Amino acid sequence: MKRLFNMQTFIVTIFIWLNLNISGIQNIYFSGGTTLTIIVIKILHFLFLYAIFLKIYSLYKNRKIPKVKNEIIISLIYFVILMILLLLVWPGTWADDDITILRNAGKYEFTPWQHFFSGLFHIMCLQTIPIPSGVMIIQSLISALIVGYCISNISALYGKSKNQIVIIQIILLLIALFPPLILYILSGFRMGIYAYLELALITKMIVLYKEKKKIVSTDILKISFLTIIISCWRTEAIYFPIFILILFLILGQEVIRRKVAVLAFLIIMIINFSIGKTNNVMIKNENYLVIKDNNYSISATMEPLSRIIEICDETDKENIEIINKVIDVKYILENPNQTGEQNFWAEGVVKEYSEEEYINFFKAYLRLVLKYPDVAFKSMWNLFVKTGNGFGENSKQTTKNLVANTQRNTLQLYEEYTPTWIRWNSVNSKVQKYKEPINLELRNDTILFLNGSDSNNNLTIIHNIFWNLFIPFTLILICLIYKLIKKDWYIVFLILTIIARVAIVFATAPAQYFMYYLSAYLCSYVVSVIVLVESITGLKNKRRLLCEKNY
Repeated sequence: MKRLFNMQTFIVTIFIWLNLNISGIQNIYFSGGTTLTIIVIKILHFLFLYAIFLKIYSLYKNRKIPKVKNEIIISLIYFVILMILLLLVWPGTWADDDITILRNAGKYEFTPWQHFFSGLFHIMCLQTIPIPSGVMIIQSLISALIVGYCISNISALYGKSKNQIVIIQIILLLIALFPPLILYILSGFRMGIYAYLELALITKMIVLYKEKKKIVSTDILKISFLTIIISCWRTEAIYFPIFILILFLILGQEVIRRKVAVLAFLIIMIINFSIGKTNNVMIKNENYLVIKDNNYSISATMEPLSRIIEICDETDKENIEIINKVIDVKYILENPNQTGEQNFWAEGVVKEYSEEEYINFFKAYLRLVLKYPDVAFKSMWNLFVKTGNGFGENSKQTTKNLVANTQRNTLQLYEEYTPTWIRWNSVNSKVQKYKEPINLELRNDTILFLNGSDSNNNLTIIHNIFWNLFIPFTLILICLIYKLIKKDWYIVFLILTIIARVAIVFATAPAQYFMYYLSAYLCSYVVSVIVLVESITGLKNKRRLLCEKNY
């Protein structure tokens, strides 16, 4: 409690929190909500503010320490750059689902289909700055604090001289400014802030490994908290607690006792299970097109299943009949040009089904995948290539759902009568003036530039290089092989933590959304830089020792 509680921070937080409530600023954006919900939100908002201010106070208190001084400078540089870019794309790169989350947040609704964490985070941001762009400002602040922490610690651990430290800092800061990361942190999509939270956890585990100090209770709490957020907020990260436990065990007793590691793992799993159940209950209570809690997992099967159904024959009749009890097979056969995602969201394709029918459906799906592995793999591979080869499909953009050539992208935020425009205008009218762009032409040009495209969807070298998943994923695979050769098992499992996400998303992605891979994209680049610097430093040390021996 002494480590977590600070009187100065508490006083500042309570002063600001009370002013926000008494002045009514906190309530500008909100209406409705039960008394219990509002009370819980107010308490969580206080804790949310306290956590941010505690970090800022810690930086200020330790500002004379060189590493912390670097952390402050990096955080400020990153935050200022993000704020400049936010002004250019004001009110942010809102699109489709994130507009729904924003709209529902104003009614204290949590949009559990995007996980209730998404709605809760929007509410926390809007309680602090009650305009849509308040979400981007708070996201930018948190991401800047994370970037400062990660870069200052990594450069201090791996830089062997002042010049090396500066070079590492510049490289990592440039990576953090890659266009996909910028566009998503300035959007309301959860993957923006999520990618930085995952980077914070990866960095924390690297710091433990390099420093080899006895872990303190606050570090266990921070790691556990980040693991819970990461593994719950995106279902493909469900494996994270197991990998964190493995990394704890590899660190050994001198860093963390086995009993403590196992206890932390069990607590994380219990909380994860409770959060998962809560979200499923909330999904059932929402008025969505599909309301079964298993529909999220069904959506992950739709792309390969659609392609498999198209080539099935009489020998597959039994499996097809089982599948037809859950999804409309006839519709899929009649619409061969539709993607799995389009099939999933088409009205009536996903039927009402029992738990037993869902289980049988999944078994039948797996049998068909095992029978036609080439069709399933080709479907997944084609989707992956369209998502991140950096060159698009027929010279069209593939950053779908943000600035792609679809009917629900952020460039259509101000195009009248488009689906995005309609959704955007359904958002709280009390803050209408803050929803307008500073300069619409400048906004669109900036977004297109960051996306690496022009108004005709022709791609530029920016898109080819930065919206390319093959570059970071190839680098991280090379690093994995290198560390396997070196038998550095801790870093091997750390890299596998990143690669496992890529494999799971590859197998389950319902559509060509770059954001599904965003956290792996960021962490792959950062860890690759670490391994590269380490290998270069090790090679130089070997040469130096060899020269000294010969001398």
